[in-house]
Amino acid sequence: MLMSNFLKSRISTREFKNKELNEEYISKIRQLLEEKNKNSKSSFILSLNSKNIYDSLNGIGGYSGFMIKAPAYIALHTPENDEKAVVEGAFKLESIISELEEIGLGSCWVTLKDVEDEIKKQLFGYADGNIFYILAIGLPQRVEFKQRKISERIGIDQFVFINDLNTPASVEELEARGLDDLFFYLRYAPSAYNKQPWRFVIKENEVELYVENFNGVENLIDSGIIMYYFKKLSETIGINAIWEISPNNLGNYEYIAKTRI
Repeated sequence: MLMSNFLKSRISTREFKNKELNEEYISKIRQLLEEKNKNSKSSFILSLNSKNIYDSLNGIGGYSGFMIKAPAYIALHTPENDEKAVVEGAFKLESIISELEEIGLGSCWVTLKDVEDEIKKQLFGYADGNIFYILAIGLPQRVEFKQRKISERIGIDQFVFINDLNTPASVEELEARGLDDLFFYLRYAPSAYNKQPWRFVIKENEVELYVENFNGVENLIDSGIIMYYFKKLSETIGINAIWEISPNNLGNYEYIAKTRI
């Protein structure tokens, strides 16, 4: 599936088949996570103890306490107070989602930010750092994918700017740079509560990423996700986007990262 089509039809799997993952799936997941854990400050923990996790987190994990029941979970573990590691971890976890889909597995982000640290440490077996999000994974129940309407997404001039955050980019300017399709499809990238908080500033041969009305870890995760899709979409037009991550609060905005284009 083309990345543009994937973004326009992408929905989380909230209902999984009541079926354990077989050894072939488990082996592939372990290999995938082993690769992602190399040279990374963040790490990924696979847990097949799904019943205990669901029972322990039901009512407190997930958005408004709605916990997703799944055959397995992947936890994103990051060091304490390390915003860069959270962004990098979210980038990698979103790439894991794409690779899981390629082998037929569905997934869904689940927030644990309101869960007590001791509960998370007991469930996922770590001594320090933190786990703010996990990924519920498994064989999805059959669902019908429907493209979202364009009206559900903000306009390009609301999240792409030229030189500074006060100068909205026009479609003509983006066309002249060959970036119009990239940002058109980037609008379909997922974000918490579909708030689309990301803001891009184009400066000559660089693109900077900011978050408006920064809301902590939730938006760091949003940033990692949008950076992943920016990179994948950029590859389709011959750009190898390598992000330099350096979060910094600037008042109304949080600076996240930049990349050359």
